[in-house]
Amino acid sequence: MASLSACSPAEPDAIQFPPVAHAQPTPHAPIEVLLTGHDFRWESRYAGADGVLGSEDDIILDDALHLPAHADVRLHLTSRDYIYFLSVPFAQQKEMAVPDLLHSMRFDSGASAQHRLPGDQMCGYAHDSLFIDLVVESGENFERWLGRHDS
Repeated sequence: MASLSACSPAEPDAIQFPPVAHAQPTPHAPIEVLLTGHDFRWESRYAGADGVLGSEDDIILDDALHLPAHADVRLHLTSRDYIYFLSVPFAQQKEMAVPDLLHSMRFDSGASAQHRLPGDQMCGYAHDSLFIDLVVESGENFERWLGRHDS
């Protein structure tokens, strides 16, 4: 069994997650997003038309993270290569992304706003690409944005 090192890459496709049932965002249903750290950046994965996170129709993006306002958010983190950290300062949350493991944080997205979420890599070197923009927008604007990326 190979040991994990904070600065050693793991096998890129070694991690497999079972599909997670996901209802469309409502004031009572949480929105689930999987953030995967790799190559010193974040990739976000949203449930596609089938409403299941982890299925073939997922929407995978590597730009800003978008969330509907006042939503119950479950942000799942993992990594394909190194150990990363992501902070959500307005929610007073910080979590790690580790190869072959899934860590989660839960928070309310709050009112419409734009935030810059700091990320870092455990080796101690700061990578600007690990900062990710979070756009919190109305549910209607979020659905429209998500629809533009749905294939």
